[in-house]
Amino acid sequence: MSLHPWLRSYAARGSLFLIYGVPGSGKTSITLEILRFAEEGLGIRSCLVATETGTLLAVRHRGWAPWRVVEAFSLDALPGIVVECVKDGAAVAVDSANNLYRLEGAGLDAGAIVSFVSALLRSRASKGLPAVLTAQVSLDGSEVPAWRHLALWANVILRLEHRGRRRVAVGEKPKKILLEFAIKEGGALEWI
Repeated sequence: MSLHPWLRSYAARGSLFLIYGVPGSGKTSITLEILRFAEEGLGIRSCLVATETGTLLAVRHRGWAPWRVVEAFSLDALPGIVVECVKDGAAVAVDSANNLYRLEGAGLDAGAIVSFVSALLRSRASKGLPAVLTAQVSLDGSEVPAWRHLALWANVILRLEHRGRRRVAVGEKPKKILLEFAIKEGGALEWI
């Protein structure tokens, strides 16, 4: 299994991860490894909720896929789909949780939906099931709406960056940690 031991320890105790960064920084790859650990290491089924087609392409590119992959391409559909995955007793990840917020507008309803989903996943994590939210930030460093709504609920926050040819995950919560990684052919992670 290619999940870093530090991440594995938080996943095993049940944590809500927020993984954010620029496009192509490895958010989906780390998310899939957390779900894989839930299935293979903890014996918990996993559900990946995709808010954009790029997530679906990343899953097809890998040799392993979660127990269930569900599309949620509208904010109205997102809460019901997450609730359905939670009812199945699955470890849940919402990939690009702020994508729908960005596409459909940053109104009060959108913020309430994103916060509800985050609170629901935090509740599941407190019962020992790992959960993941990913959020995208812009290449130019400007913020993409709503990802900070997600941060309020997270137990573990990782910021992913490119540093030259290196990819790094910077732990912001619960403590500072720097993890360097590479994404190999087929999407497998290699921790350096």
